[in-house]
Amino acid sequence: MPSHSLKEYLERYRNEYPKDVLVFDEVDVNYEPTAYYRALEAKNPVIWFKKVRSFDDYEFVTNVLGSFERMAFAVGCAVDQLYEKWHEIISYSGEVSVRDSKAPVKEQMAFGDEVDLSHIPAPKHFISDGSNAGFGNYVSSGLVVARDPSDHSTVNMSFARMQIIGKRKYAFDTGSRGHFSTYIEKAKKLGVSLPVSVVIGAHPLYYMLAASFVENEYSKAAKVLDSDYVYGEINDDIPIPADSEVVIESEVALNEHFDEGPFAEFTGYMVSGSTGDVAYVKSILRKHRPIYYDICPANSNEHVGLFTMPRNASITRAIEEFMPPGIEYSIEWPKSAAHFLALCSLSKLVSGLAKQVGLALLGLDPLFSRIVIVNQGETELDLEQLLVNLATEVTRDRSNVDIISQVYSIRLDQTLMPEETVGKMIIVTKNGIDNHPSRYSKIVENRNKVRLVIEGFPSSDVVFSHERVYDAKVNVIFDEDIDLIDRAQLVWAFGTRVVPDRDVLLSEDKGNITIWASKKDLKIPTIPETVTKHVASRVQEFLTA
Repeated sequence: MPSHSLKEYLERYRNEYPKDVLVFDEVDVNYEPTAYYRALEAKNPVIWFKKVRSFDDYEFVTNVLGSFERMAFAVGCAVDQLYEKWHEIISYSGEVSVRDSKAPVKEQMAFGDEVDLSHIPAPKHFISDGSNAGFGNYVSSGLVVARDPSDHSTVNMSFARMQIIGKRKYAFDTGSRGHFSTYIEKAKKLGVSLPVSVVIGAHPLYYMLAASFVENEYSKAAKVLDSDYVYGEINDDIPIPADSEVVIESEVALNEHFDEGPFAEFTGYMVSGSTGDVAYVKSILRKHRPIYYDICPANSNEHVGLFTMPRNASITRAIEEFMPPGIEYSIEWPKSAAHFLALCSLSKLVSGLAKQVGLALLGLDPLFSRIVIVNQGETELDLEQLLVNLATEVTRDRSNVDIISQVYSIRLDQTLMPEETVGKMIIVTKNGIDNHPSRYSKIVENRNKVRLVIEGFPSSDVVFSHERVYDAKVNVIFDEDIDLIDRAQLVWAFGTRVVPDRDVLLSEDKGNITIWASKKDLKIPTIPETVTKHVASRVQEFLTA
């Protein structure tokens, strides 16, 4: 079985894949973790710091689960078996025994006036984080453990971004509409207190489970881990993994609100909306030399991937169950699109099936998927290729483009209309000549226009541009902050900025499609340029040493 503690897991992974773990001497919690991640994003390693400036007894790690390969390692399988393994885990219900004794996480304990959240190296990730009230330090990796107030036998582990606003006080957001959010509402209705214990740093499996919208995660973890659990000191009926690095024991203030945020969310934009809940800390439990686990926010590989993998596994299984016999399919959610874009291909042309699959993908992923493109015929699941396929099939009656308005979505989607709904879209494409994906060549006309010229289909070009053009079958218009050559940026903007019922125009006379992928009032998180340059220099020295 995989190692139980975070440190054991990291050392085991480093021994197995030494080139995928970069170990640095020291980091400052103000912006530097973000700068290191961005400087190394293309390589996408685990980034481990052996010392944190001003926090001499802490180590620091980020991007632990930045790839599906590392998630597969965490659960003990090959990456091509990850979805199947994940189904086994979330379907499992094992025995969980809790012992009331000493544990590594209780090596140092602080209570009452000794409690001080500023002694935890929670980073400032971006300049605008917490600017509503001027508190920029956030715990992005807190696993909130609570019991269901109406069913005390149910224990849940959830994510909630946490803004430190005092020595013994933090504000948080439960915008994902998960179990923790319902627990708060139940506690208010029942008039009972809601104790919560926040775990920072544990085996990566717990992070994957917390992102899966399930309950009783400990019983599911038993499929992979033979873990020890202990009760807390103040929250003495909430079990916590005995090998946790840090645990914050607190209680939700059910009738208090704080102007929490904004925060750089998984969409890659600053998000101001928040439930603004507040909790008061009663104790902090920790190891002698803990590792602070950080999840770099915004649309980082880890932030997006954590929520992507569990959803992908469940959705893929559900699609498989209703697919007619003999139909093979592939589905991908480009990570840079923050799960708002789903790409699919079917092996055969079956009348109406592509649209049915598109409807299923929207229905099975109500919080996230906004645009689904389904190709009839096997093709590369790449946005450029699918838009090229679309350009050869655009019809004037719009039969291959369906837009549904006022659909439910996650609150953290900043393009939502005032009534908290959003338009969604299904695009059906088909392979070109002789049932092969349409071949095309890319022509960079200038920095403001890239043209995809399709072989055998004159006047059916796809054009990416910063201003509208009128000689394209499909024209996608991006803001000037998007590099039209960078595929990841194109996919990100297409997935997160297009609101179909407002931004898609079909020409009735020519059948052309114009799509505006403009950021509107969306704000992109930034870090100080001086930090970016300093860290980039240190990374370059490290890599060339």
